[in-house]
Order: sequence, then structure tokens, then C-alpha cells
Amino acid sequence: MQEMQTEAGGVSFTIRGLPSSLAELVEAAGSEEAVVNLALNYYLFHSHFTKVRAAVCRKVEEMTGIKRHRAPAKEGSKAVKYTEPELKYLKRAEEELQDESLEDPKYAELLRATAEAVEVNFKKAARGAGLGGKVAAKWIDMAKEIEKAGRLEAFCERYEISLDTDMDSIYEAVGRKFKVITEERVRQARAELLAI
Repeated sequence: MQEMQTEAGGVSFTIRGLPSSLAELVEAAGSEEAVVNLALNYYLFHSHFTKVRAAVCRKVEEMTGIKRHRAPAKEGSKAVKYTEPELKYLKRAEEELQDESLEDPKYAELLRATAEAVEVNFKKAARGAGLGGKVAAKWIDMAKEIEKAGRLEAFCERYEISLDTDMDSIYEAVGRKFKVITEERVRQARAELLAI
């Protein structure tokens, strides 16, 4: 078993009793089936559904012509930065359709096909919204600094963070990844210093 130093709500603390191997995880969960269910739920809620929502929003824009709110594109940038969360956009699109509905057969079948076409890929999980609790404000601030330095797109590309969501979710994902990288480098430096 292992322990992990983390921070929540401005409080630093240690989580103990975390499995450090698959065998320990199976033992802690009670069965291999429980581990598979844990992994599937994590993947679906933290990766796959993010990709599905993004694909459905793109399809709704294409079918209805109702554009999702986005930030002005930076010169030379191909990335689209949405300022409107997916669910707010879908609700607004539904309202703007007036006498129609996204549940009407002409839309529903295409949206279902779009959602079903999103590939299940455990090796390259999209990162974005919905990756657990809120990350501390200092990490969100670091994400904003990365953006101010003009490095947000490159950072997201390098660490496979989806830009196909609202800015708050992007800041959250970038801040979380920056935190993980920083903590790993601190652990490595600590280990090197203790090895002297």
C-alpha cells in the first residue's frame, strides 16, 4: 500500500492505504469484477462522456446552425475555445428550436449515431471536465498564467487535454495536470536528496 500527499480546500494532508499494485487493488475492492467496474465507471464519466458531449454539441451546431458561444480565436490558432458549457448550450439550442426538439426523429437518430460513433479508447483518454473535485485556486491561476504566456494550446496538446469544452473546464484540467506534474517533480527531488 502507498500514501499520497494532496491538498483540498487549502488544507494539505496525506491519504493512506492506497493500493500500489493491481493485486492490492483487487484485494481492496474485493474482486476483479469490482476493479473492472471501478475502471469502467471512471473511464466513462471522466473521459468517454466528455468526448460524447463534445461530439453531440458539434453535431447540433451543424444540424441546427445554432452556434455555441466561443471565445474569439487568437491569430493563427486553429483551436476553438468554448465559453458556453455543453449542457447550457444544448438547453439553449433546444429553446431556440421553438416548435422543434432535439428529440424529434430527424435530430434524435443523427445524434444517437454521433454518440455511438465515439470510439472507446482506454489508451488515449480525453481529459477535460469532470475529473473529480475542484482543484485549488493556485493551480487554476497557474493554468491562466500558461494561457497568458501563449502556451495553453501547446500544453493541452502535449498532455492530451481537450480544448473542446468551456474555459472553466479547461482551466480546471490544465491546473490539475500542472499540479500532478509539480507534485511528481517534488517527489523526485525529495527522493534524490534523500539518496545523497
